[in-house]
Amino acid sequence: MDRVKKFLDELAANKDFLYIIQPFSVGDFLYVGGLSHAVQKRKNKQATVLIVQERMKNLGITYENFADIIFLPNNLMDALKQYFYVTGDYEGDNYIFGHFHGNNTGGYIWDETLHLIDRYKKNVFDIPLNTAFVPPIVYSLSEQNIADLNRKYTLDKRTIIICPYVHSTRQLDMSFWEKLAQQLKARGYVVYTNTDGFSEKPVAGTDAISPNFRELAFISDKINCIIGSEFSIFWRRLMLSS
Repeated sequence: MDRVKKFLDELAANKDFLYIIQPFSVGDFLYVGGLSHAVQKRKNKQATVLIVQERMKNLGITYENFADIIFLPNNLMDALKQYFYVTGDYEGDNYIFGHFHGNNTGGYIWDETLHLIDRYKKNVFDIPLNTAFVPPIVYSLSEQNIADLNRKYTLDKRTIIICPYVHSTRQLDMSFWEKLAQQLKARGYVVYTNTDGFSEKPVAGTDAISPNFRELAFISDKINCIIGSEFSIFWRRLMLSS
């Protein structure tokens, strides 16, 4: 733990910046980014540095208050995550753990009565529930990128993307998604499963699609809809507002 604490202190070297360590997935990246301005204000810092897994490198987004995004390999991120869980040292002068605190049964400490975004506000960042959620800055796609997407996927109103995979809330049984995909295809829809491009597999009878945020901003306005968890609906609205 002493070695990890030393690494954390070296990582969060600029005392004028807020460092948010977010060890989980893409959805959590959005939640943290959209609320980071308020956490930065609470901590009285000049800018924010987000620390995430290295697989987030190609998301193609940032936030106005970000000075930098640091990408860590899995072993270093796992070490930081375990440090916070073991020590309970979730927040210091210029850093904060950007996810839910763990309990002694392996679960998370959060208010079950709240929407997931409000859980972040209350249980992760200790900011007011009426805090505004800021959309990301999404980098534009090149004409070549757009041509590649149109060549690779069917992107029109016949297309539906399903999002079965979630990590910060309860996941529905995969049999639900399989039945849903079958019914949609029987009605003539083209169905893709949103995957991380690494470990997640497409639902049976569908093809995988793994867009980054730049690509999603383009795709979301072309297709019929996205069907998924509470986060997935929020995700599409956020991309359309950016």
